Amino acid sequence: MPRDARFAASPMTRPQRALALAAGAAALIPRRAVDRLPTVCAFRLVTGYPCPTCGMTRSWHSVARIDPVRAMRDHPFGPIVLGAVATGVFSPTAGDRLAARVTRLPGHVKAIALLAWLSWWISRLVATWVRAPGRR
Repeated sequence: MPRDARFAASPMTRPQRALALAAGAAALIPRRAVDRLPTVCAFRLVTGYPCPTCGMTRSWHSVARIDPVRAMRDHPFGPIVLGAVATGVFSPTAGDRLAARVTRLPGHVKAIALLAWLSWWISRLVATWVRAPGRR
C-alpha cells in the first residue's frame, strides 16, 4: 500500500459531518449570544434550580472556542463528556473500546466519578440557594 493511501481522508459519515459543522458553527457564535439563549432544561424550568448537566452546552461552546478555563468553569465534566462523544462519533471502534474500558472499571472508581459529579451538582445547588435566600 502506498504511504499516502494510509493517510487519505475517508469520507465522513452524517453524524461526523453534523458534529464537525456544529463545532465550527459554535466557534463562530459570540459568547454573549450563547449567554442570552433561553433555558431549555426541563428540570431548571420546573424547579428553578440547575440540573446535573446544566452548563454542559456552554462548556462545549467554550471548548469549540478553545477556551478551556471557561469550559471547566461552565461545567467541569463538559470537556470530558465532549471528548467521549466525539470519540464515539469520529471513531466508533475507539468509542466501543472506550465504553468497554469504562465498563471494566472497578465499581469503586465508577462510584468516585459519580460522587464527584453529584458533589459538583450539590455545590451548584447550594450556591444557588445562597445567592437567592428568598427562593423556595
